Amino acid sequence: MKYLFITIFILCCVTISYSQTKEEKKEMLKESIINQTAEGNFKVDISTALPRSSNAVYLNSPYSITVRNDSIYSHLPYYGRAFSVPYAGGKGLIFNASIDKYEVKTGKKGNITVKIETKNEEDRYKYTLTIHPNGTTNVSVNMINRASISYMGKMDISD
Repeated sequence: MKYLFITIFILCCVTISYSQTKEEKKEMLKESIINQTAEGNFKVDISTALPRSSNAVYLNSPYSITVRNDSIYSHLPYYGRAFSVPYAGGKGLIFNASIDKYEVKTGKKGNITVKIETKNEEDRYKYTLTIHPNGTTNVSVNMINRASISYMGKMDISD
């Protein structure tokens, strides 16, 4: 009976320390995301494309959105309807450009919303990134000359 009590006590201590460690990791992740988005230096690795008029497309290649200082590096596939594009399809969503407008808001449940506006010779782009506390990210891209598209991915916090 004495050994059973000791075993239960040890299991309780381990469980409590594990839950504290898990909460600490979650808080550190949240702080890292807040700091990176506020500084305008972050990367989102994209795993799924969600075209408006089609099924989800699961991506195998390394697609991403990177924001560094005042520039956005968009390396995303585009699936959808184009209204007016250059001959042969143009660049789509694979381009580098300076950011015209950058806005960060912290929302309910700890979500962070980042809005980015940019343009290049082909189109104007409005990126809306919703970053959840665990790093999961939803990205919506609205354009003038193409139908909008959404993506899902994960925030890269290795920096």
